[in-house]
Amino acid sequence: MESLLDLSGKVAVITGGSRGIGKAIAYAYAEHGADVVIASRKLDNCVEVAEDIAARTGRRTLAVGTHVGRWDECNALADKVLETFGRVDILVNNAGMSPLYEKVTDITEDYYDKVSAVNLKGLSRLSLRLGGWMFDHDGGVVLNISTIGSVRPSRNEVVYAMAGVGPQRHDGGVGRRPRPQGPGQLHPSRGDPDRHLQGVEPRDDRPRPRHAHGARRLRRGLPRRGAVLRQ
Repeated sequence: MESLLDLSGKVAVITGGSRGIGKAIAYAYAEHGADVVIASRKLDNCVEVAEDIAARTGRRTLAVGTHVGRWDECNALADKVLETFGRVDILVNNAGMSPLYEKVTDITEDYYDKVSAVNLKGLSRLSLRLGGWMFDHDGGVVLNISTIGSVRPSRNEVVYAMAGVGPQRHDGGVGRRPRPQGPGQLHPSRGDPDRHLQGVEPRDDRPRPRHAHGARRLRRGLPRRGAVLRQ
């Protein structure tokens, strides 16, 4: 089992890595031998986590202040990672946001754009940029942290849930061609320690069973016809 968890020589980039799930992933990867990049909007928080990981594990770390909803900052993050380490093996798209609103009709264009950018646009840009580097070199892993709301949405997270569906389609589009390791998606369940892991095996062109577990779960989260607006 230990050999399966050996990440020695690997470089992992974790967005939203200064707290919560992302922070826990960063510590775990470093403890198993990976050098880690902590990316988040607040540079001071990234530096604090990166320095603590380095002190505890002896691994190389890099803190990068990054707003993943901005295309140019995603490019700058990728450039910094490759300039510093010369490679990347793991990308964890963990950054996300879903501000609360009182009712769905309060959703504004600005709110929609911000939530979509952070939860989907940044994920896409980094997956293509760093995932593209992996594809051209020794392969690697792109792991997307999504929301259970993408399969069972609530009225409190409409835009977030919509953006959460995007990574599934993104993985399906860019992960078809076989490679050493393919992209996958993790759906943390709120209030539930269970985690649903999809697509971490290498993708190929074999037909999938029509009633695969993931397909059933997706259909249960969507209405058969139309939708009812719930306030």
